Amino acid sequence: MAILIALLAPVLLANVHAANPEISNFSITPDKSAYYIGQTVQALIKFDYKNFATSTPLKVEIYNSSNKLILTITGISVSGNGTYSQTHTLSAISTSKTGTFSFTGKLIDNSTGYVLATAAFSIIVSERQILLTVAWQDASSDRKIDVAEDVTFTVYVTWSFVNETISASLYVIVDSGTELLLSSVSLTQGSGSTSKQYQTSFASEGKHTVKFELRDANNTVLASKTVSVQVGQPKASILDVIANYSVVIFAAIALILVVLYIFKRG
Repeated sequence: MAILIALLAPVLLANVHAANPEISNFSITPDKSAYYIGQTVQALIKFDYKNFATSTPLKVEIYNSSNKLILTITGISVSGNGTYSQTHTLSAISTSKTGTFSFTGKLIDNSTGYVLATAAFSIIVSERQILLTVAWQDASSDRKIDVAEDVTFTVYVTWSFVNETISASLYVIVDSGTELLLSSVSLTQGSGSTSKQYQTSFASEGKHTVKFELRDANNTVLASKTVSVQVGQPKASILDVIANYSVVIFAAIALILVVLYIFKRG
């Protein structure tokens, strides 16, 4: 009996210490927080594994929100213990329209078809965004524009989620007058920024408007910005005059009441 136990001991110990293969921390992370229309999606597939005694082929299946299989990623193999981390192109995921789209990834044992882990992820496809912002500086740098004083307008052009390079033109229109071509602007694919300057002066006092428009080759307005500036000292309106007189009148009444109060007490 003792001999039988001695012979079986290695087998029993092996069974005691043998562990099942484990997968943990399975995740699928898109390479961008948002995509422009038509952009290719890539994602980092990552997971930890242990207790894989032999080389085991795995695959990842990607399902859309309708639970339809749209992509199968193969060529994944693990053995022993470790971490798998690899970026894959998810070419079957469409970015043809804007919105937020949800997906589920399943990590599967190729041999058995057993689902080892699942991970949810989503992508955002954003609309093209083009923005103009304008700052101005007068020649004397006192933020007060005088008649005939040079004023420099700096136009900042920023864009994001542009799916193809756009050749655009920047125009300026002063006081609804004749438009002037200021500069050409190339909006490169993806995102970027640039700035252009325009210098002018005003021949009369009062409020003036300066409008900037960015247009594409078809003369379609991509973005616009209108700035209002005051040249010279603004003239007081009738309301301002009334308000000023009201202050004087109330002050006079208060003074009279004080005098009468003092006179009465005396």
